[in-house]
Amino acid sequence: MTRHIILGNGILTVLADSSYKMKELYYPLSKYNHLDTSRIGLYKNGEFRWLHDLNPKVEYLEDTLVSRVAASFNNLELEINDAVDLAYEILVRRVKVKTDSEARIFFTWDFHIDESSIGDTCLFDPNENDLLEHGRIAKMANFQGIL
Repeated sequence: MTRHIILGNGILTVLADSSYKMKELYYPLSKYNHLDTSRIGLYKNGEFRWLHDLNPKVEYLEDTLVSRVAASFNNLELEINDAVDLAYEILVRRVKVKTDSEARIFFTWDFHIDESSIGDTCLFDPNENDLLEHGRIAKMANFQGIL
């Protein structure tokens, strides 16, 4: 399948299709694809939809390596910008939501560490803000929280 969005810095690379399902996460680049799929879900007024089912507008911000994804659902306007930092192995995500009532946004990651769906147990260490993969040496992510 063709990848519509490619975000990377030479070490970490993330690829998404035209409906913004992230299907590949390489770290280090070209060694292993650690991701089966990543999806974004929206919940409002008792209704749930996956972002990829809403036919989102997927593009790059002009003259950048930053993605822009926009979609509407049930009087909710969503815009997401993703980029891979050029100096560090970090995927940065900014989410903007306009809505007239409470809404929830879900981010799912189906990791296949070292391209294996077996034994994909991870631990979030809140003291270190890290996601550590069980049984292997690699540290997979660093979380900085919501600003």
